[in-house]
Amino acid sequence: MKRWHIVTSIVVIVLAMAAFLLFSVDNTVNASEIIPNSRPQYDSIPNEVFKDLPDYPSNFVILKRDIFNGQITNLNKIPDNIYKQPELYPTWETNGQKWFTDHDYSRWGVHGYGFFPGEISYDISNMAAGDEVNTHSFLHTSWGIETWQGLKLIPVYDHDYFDVSITPSETLLEPTFPKFYNNWSQKINMHIIAKEQVPQGDYSFSIKFGTPSNLNSNTWMWEVLDKYTDNQYHDEIQKCKDSLSQKEKCDSLIGLKQNKYISGDTFAPSNQFTVKINVI
Repeated sequence: MKRWHIVTSIVVIVLAMAAFLLFSVDNTVNASEIIPNSRPQYDSIPNEVFKDLPDYPSNFVILKRDIFNGQITNLNKIPDNIYKQPELYPTWETNGQKWFTDHDYSRWGVHGYGFFPGEISYDISNMAAGDEVNTHSFLHTSWGIETWQGLKLIPVYDHDYFDVSITPSETLLEPTFPKFYNNWSQKINMHIIAKEQVPQGDYSFSIKFGTPSNLNSNTWMWEVLDKYTDNQYHDEIQKCKDSLSQKEKCDSLIGLKQNKYISGDTFAPSNQFTVKINVI
């Protein structure tokens, strides 16, 4: 029997402000948000922000409701036109929108990502060799992040009794500001196989992050250079100058913002995606 928990991982955003880093933690959950069957028209957020995302589906409210109340437990069946919509995520209304309605251009979102759901639990009776669990979560960029983050996903588990793989094992998370890029949210699969008869007890499985392969890092760096245009760069410089009274701070910030591709292993969210199995 499966116990289903909707627990969001704490979203941690690392911001660069002039020459130093600031940390912001958000763990607000608002699972009762109800929205209409077409994307809401936001007074202060232009439609251009969402133009790279899949079309907003007509059954969004129904699927969101059933994910939150536990009626849908196989997240592998959730299509990308659901999990790539920011309105699915619990902190969009309370935290995400402000990055567009009241953005501080003197700051730069460098690192930030998390999982939704953050925790999934199972009760399994008599787990024998070859028994397996396939579970999914959505790995997403935090609100207000302006970089492309290369990540290697490494499973953490008890090697005595299990083999575990993560798909994809390496991935590139795209920005959520100044617009949502298509790959800001991605479906992650954790595949757990029992190597032998598993004794009764509680077992935990999680994910840590490492540096992607040199091949992927180099490929992604050049992909990002192709996406990030001179016009975008000059637009950021002007907005920074308009926001800051001291030119020296703006020059320092722009110097930091020149590097748009980063390796996400230099940062880790406070709360990882966790799968808990209780063998009974």
